[in-house]
Amino acid sequence: MTAAALVLPLSVPAPTVAIDSLVLGQLHVPASSVFHFPNGLHGFETYTEFALLPAAREGLFWLQSLTSRDVVFLLIDPFVASPGFEVDLGVTERASLQLESPMDVLVLAIVTLPAGSETAATANLRGPIVLNARVRIANQVMSAVQGHEVRTPVDLHALPARAE
Repeated sequence: MTAAALVLPLSVPAPTVAIDSLVLGQLHVPASSVFHFPNGLHGFETYTEFALLPAAREGLFWLQSLTSRDVVFLLIDPFVASPGFEVDLGVTERASLQLESPMDVLVLAIVTLPAGSETAATANLRGPIVLNARVRIANQVMSAVQGHEVRTPVDLHALPARAE
């Protein structure tokens, strides 16, 4: 057997991005978890690069800014938080997100945590975040669907723990 026959194919590690987060600490995340927000988020327009990371419970995610350790959001799957939730994207929104297939779309809502235990966490179902998982771009959109509120109560404790 020749030496060439003993060479095993090398697996190339997936590229990672180093992140410093006030909430999550020092992380190395897959580059595939990074999304570009051309318009930022409402009130955070200057932050355009975020990593989307799973949280400890199913249906919850962290959205961590790559440029500021202090800018991190808790997101929830609005279809889990509010059964019957729907989102209708217009032609302009679909074009700006380069959506070609419904399989590309991930919709999440920003969670506001209560200051004390006397109030519930709420989710902004009026302004969900729509992500294109294929090309990794995202926008926060304003829902035209009647009934979606900015402060929809959500029970985060009812969500099951994420499987390891």
